[in-house]
Amino acid sequence: MLKTGILLLCLIGATNLLAYDEAKTSPFDMKIEHSVDTIHMLIRFSTALNSCGAYQFITDYENAKKITGVKQSKIISRQANTVLVDRLAEERILGFPVEMHTVEKYVEESDQKISFELIKGDPKSYKGSWNLQPDKSGTQFIYQADLQMGSWIPNWVVEHFLKNSVKSRFQEMAALANSASNEAYSVCSSLIRP
Repeated sequence: MLKTGILLLCLIGATNLLAYDEAKTSPFDMKIEHSVDTIHMLIRFSTALNSCGAYQFITDYENAKKITGVKQSKIISRQANTVLVDRLAEERILGFPVEMHTVEKYVEESDQKISFELIKGDPKSYKGSWNLQPDKSGTQFIYQADLQMGSWIPNWVVEHFLKNSVKSRFQEMAALANSASNEAYSVCSSLIRP
């Protein structure tokens, strides 16, 4: 039960060590709906990264170790455009440290879309996508996901996490993307692997 918060943190994968600075972050929009058994998330933010930099930023799976609470983020296999990522995260829930281990599958469909789904973990289901759309400031990141936690998790735990953590973690991710430079992500000749 206490694993819920860290599981959501790990699945969303959207925190970092940098403090969120609203002045540095481009427009940010978030819509989260919580039905009986499914959490629907739609989050958009813009960054100054060009298309190549944005794609490399979002597919830099092992760099997630810089994210607050992520103890491990390791590519365990790569076959063509499909990547399996092993993650171990830790969060404090009600003052207790809780670790959560997940394996997620990412499919790099194009230089503008990465789909993902949970392969192993506590939720019943977790899947969605990252879409990268060029805009006037650089690139807009669009995250869509559906998460089914299962009936064993109390609604108050899920609601608490959604209200208190999700938005700030995605805002922090946007700040991290904005602090990244296009030069740091400059190898664009092979954006999509065969």
